[in-house]
Amino acid sequence: MELDIKEWIGQWDNFENYINSHDKNMLACWEEAESICQGIPMFSKGVKAFWQQSCKTITEENSIQIYGWNIKESNKEKGILTIEWLTFDKQIIEVFDYILDSIVEKGLESKPNYLLRAINGREGSPFTYILAMHPMPERSSIKEGGLLSHFHFQFAGSLDKLVCDDGKLAKPMWYATMCSADVDLLDQCNIVRVLHRLPRWDKLIYEL
Repeated sequence: MELDIKEWIGQWDNFENYINSHDKNMLACWEEAESICQGIPMFSKGVKAFWQQSCKTITEENSIQIYGWNIKESNKEKGILTIEWLTFDKQIIEVFDYILDSIVEKGLESKPNYLLRAINGREGSPFTYILAMHPMPERSSIKEGGLLSHFHFQFAGSLDKLVCDDGKLAKPMWYATMCSADVDLLDQCNIVRVLHRLPRWDKLIYEL
């Protein structure tokens, strides 16, 4: 399992931005999801409440909700990615260079995950380690009518806060999520709809 750098390069938005959106179209998607998912045990406290808990980026180590990432290719031959961590007003919190440290065989969704490590991290930073799935589908698929590229991830200042000695995840229900920023509002609404098995929209129901 190799790190395909080209699929990571670019802008990524935190899924929490969708959850907290005040746009009428996005609110309509969440309202429909709340309605159709009634009675499902995992959503017993509400659909939004479930995803707010599962996808949160404020942790015991990090007090700022992450807006997104900007990822650049630092060194292709050495497989190094430069990640800018951004706040809601798109200010940079940290900028670190990451390499592939190892593969966690049973990570998020019980699938092989990448474990990235900052090679120039600041001591005490909550962004020293990143556990992440591979972005799916490919970023180019959106141009062919596919869904926007996205992936689940976790982050921490030390490895033990992500992976236990037995190889299991320390927080298996934490599913922070990044979505490709190279999309429009319709694409964002449709990822929420597909996530809850709602039919995709061909167009927004409210004009921008």
